[in-house]
Amino acid sequence: MPNKVTNKEFGNMLKKLREEHHYSLRQVSYQSKTDTQPAVSPSYWSLIERGERNIPKQETLKRMAKGLKVPAKTILKMAGYTEIIEDDEKNNYYDLSGKEKLDLGKLADKLLDGSDTDAESDYYGEPSTPEQKANLRSAILTALEINKRQAKKKFTPKKYRNDDENK
Repeated sequence: MPNKVTNKEFGNMLKKLREEHHYSLRQVSYQSKTDTQPAVSPSYWSLIERGERNIPKQETLKRMAKGLKVPAKTILKMAGYTEIIEDDEKNNYYDLSGKEKLDLGKLADKLLDGSDTDAESDYYGEPSTPEQKANLRSAILTALEINKRQAKKKFTPKKYRNDDENK
């Protein structure tokens, strides 16, 4: 059961976290889809952020964490859950640490800052909107994360890999 966190408090924290990551409601919704569960709709997400809906169940919160690209424990703790039901997520040697994700975020921002000339930031002759820039940042960040994981898989010595992968 969640501790005493009001719907409004949770919604404010959720919105702040989303805005810190420069994600639109559509982006987090799209990113929240799993292989077995549908995406959390942007309208439902907005209602939660405004405190107009109850704090969702743990499974929905985990999908929201996926949409924000943060650990599920982060969202569950924000929602007031003290006893967190662990899911099948196991830490793999190639999973990115918080510091690695932060460093990649800084790199993505640096890459975008370097492309702020008028010609490069135009989108079919029109200046890029903040949403288009956020989408571009999200795409760059996703590509950087994929490449970092692949590099870790390729270059991590076998003795440091998970036991089940050494067999």
